[in-house]
Amino acid sequence: MHKLCGYSYVVICIDSLLNYEITSHDLYRRSDALERFVTKIEEELLTIQEDLSAPAEIIMASGDLKEYNEATECWICKKAFLKPSSEVSRRPFRKEKDTKRILRSFKII
Repeated sequence: MHKLCGYSYVVICIDSLLNYEITSHDLYRRSDALERFVTKIEEELLTIQEDLSAPAEIIMASGDLKEYNEATECWICKKAFLKPSSEVSRRPFRKEKDTKRILRSFKII
């Protein structure tokens, strides 16, 4: 039976302009690696949830709002919206559900 003796991970943040930033990382090699890994990942989860819960400023160039309001399909998956774009723009962003859909489109989850 294999016994875990170490781990390594990197947390990478990507913004709306597709800029990547390493926000955290850890490398550990000892006999208690499994317990430490679980503890560190739970800490990372809390940090990520805190970061995602903070409202972010929407950066739009001239004409972006009009294009957004007239959109009829998702720019990522190219599927049609279920409601007209005027109704979609009024609904609040559901972070967990919408983020999972975006991540699935990139085959991350």
